Amino acid sequence: FDHCLCHFSNYAYMQNKETLFKECDLRQASFQETRLNKTRFDHCNMINTAFFHASLNHVDLSSCLLEAIDSTIEDVRGAIIDESQAPAFIHLLGIKIRQ
Repeated sequence: FDHCLCHFSNYAYMQNKETLFKECDLRQASFQETRLNKTRFDHCNMINTAFFHASLNHVDLSSCLLEAIDSTIEDVRGAIIDESQAPAFIHLLGIKIRQ
């Protein structure tokens, strides 16, 4: 997928093998029960993207725009992110940040 407009797309139950999402708009996309083995996300917009029963273990999201990721701690465990992206995941721990 190269420069694709994929917001609101549904990737449920896909068995991805060596899939690349390059500069795709994945806002509010859903990955449910999806195998993400060897899936790469390169500079994608992933605002409000959902991952349920779709392990991000060893998946590099560090170049992506991440906000309000909808997932579980189990699914994001082992994901590779940039330190500036941590706030997109902190809600999964039940932590509230006072401003």
